[in-house]
Amino acid sequence: MEKKRVARIMKENGLKEAQKARFRPKTTDNLHDYPISPNLLENMPVIERINQVWVSDITYIPTMEGRLYLSAFMDLGSRKIKG
Repeated sequence: MEKKRVARIMKENGLKEAQKARFRPKTTDNLHDYPISPNLLENMPVIERINQVWVSDITYIPTMEGRLYLSAFMDLGSRKIKG
């Protein structure tokens, strides 16, 4: 009942509900003339031992206090996260 009352009063006063737009992170901007780094793993032979090749990635985690950033390093030989 209270919700309808608030909606009615808002309508009478010409008010509309507003929702904040969802945050969308801007990722890679590939519309530039700068040189692009080559993919060094593309033509690499089979990985034969651990600690031969490590890869990493970074992402963000939205929280109530803001964004937290998470970075991880993985050994492609053992497929385990190293750090």
